[in-house]
Amino acid sequence: MDRSVTRDEPQGTARKEAVPDRPLSTAAPVGEAAVDSGQHAEEGGQPAERMSRSGAPRWARLRILVKMPLPLTAAILLVLLTVVAVVGPMLAADVAERQDLDLRFVAPFDLSHGWLYVLGGDALGRSVLAQLAVGARATFLVAGCAVALAAVIGFLVGLVCGYRGGWLDASIMRIADVLATLPSLLLALAVLFVLSPDMTNLIAVLAVTRLPVYMRVARAQALEVRERVFIEAARAIGATPSRIILRASGRWSPRPF
Repeated sequence: MDRSVTRDEPQGTARKEAVPDRPLSTAAPVGEAAVDSGQHAEEGGQPAERMSRSGAPRWARLRILVKMPLPLTAAILLVLLTVVAVVGPMLAADVAERQDLDLRFVAPFDLSHGWLYVLGGDALGRSVLAQLAVGARATFLVAGCAVALAAVIGFLVGLVCGYRGGWLDASIMRIADVLATLPSLLLALAVLFVLSPDMTNLIAVLAVTRLPVYMRVARAQALEVRERVFIEAARAIGATPSRIILRASGRWSPRPF
């Protein structure tokens, strides 16, 4: 079609051109596309943000760990000790109980009697290395169960205290102060002396002595989060305190209630 424009048109009139027919483009402008993508990300559960959180930060933390020699060495030693605790009792259980009076108090770092006596022998000629490998499982079991039990109970109690406040928070925190002043080893010995020297009692005592640490951390976080806008919104729509605590304890970020 003709695209020419006559020069006789007044200056104020709109200029008209005959534009050839062409299919309309379905692509939105850049600004609208960005807005639409942001809205879709918000409505669809923020997939881009989840992808970035689950991908990049994880590898970034690993790179940071590799660049720091002291934490890297500690992590390698922890992995090695865990492997020894899992595999040691299956391989060295019989060797740890084998007695040889000729090898009593063998000096350590001497490979003349084999690598099992690299850490020496005890009063009955048993390998100290084999006994450490066998006892590592019980040590890790007691420590892991005590920490896990203290973390779960202390986290829940700290959340309730931080959210509720008032006399409940004050009374439980005073009990936590008393527990923090007691020596954990002395308390464990006293309880095991009164009760039976059982592994369950030992785990319970160690967990009780570690409770104040996790209670204080969880309480401090709850005191800060309970003043946020999404908590006030949850209260306004009628959410119960138990529901608010359970939903907000997973992630310290706004989530639908």
